[in-house]
Amino acid sequence: MIYNFGRADNINREDLVRLCKSIARVCGVTVADNTCTEQSYTDKEGLPEDIKIVSSLELGTVFVIEQLWERLGIGSELRSISQSSGNKIPYDKAILPMTANRLCQPQSKLGVWDRWLTTVYLPSCRGLKLAHMYEAMDLLY
Repeated sequence: MIYNFGRADNINREDLVRLCKSIARVCGVTVADNTCTEQSYTDKEGLPEDIKIVSSLELGTVFVIEQLWERLGIGSELRSISQSSGNKIPYDKAILPMTANRLCQPQSKLGVWDRWLTTVYLPSCRGLKLAHMYEAMDLLY
């Protein structure tokens, strides 16, 4: 959650103006407030001109899911099952993104690998291949 606007019948105007100022500062835009004597809010201290945002990745939800995954012992249990089967590939790292995706934006295994993994920050799953996801499902079976 970035900002809680609260109930529509109980909006705090000053909080909304402050939010607009913050967004304007980061984006380098002007916000006009006609009910205020001060006509515009801009902050020249936003992003420097030579910095460009290339991409952004979702972190919050997948971070929480990964932490719960380990805290509940799911990852360690899957690693022990994988090792006892003689597998060298960490199939727990293939099952984690499929599980996280089901909680965030359910897609197929191909959708997780092809589209969803590129939108989230999940460094523990770097080097993951689509075949690992299918093999991981076989391991679970």
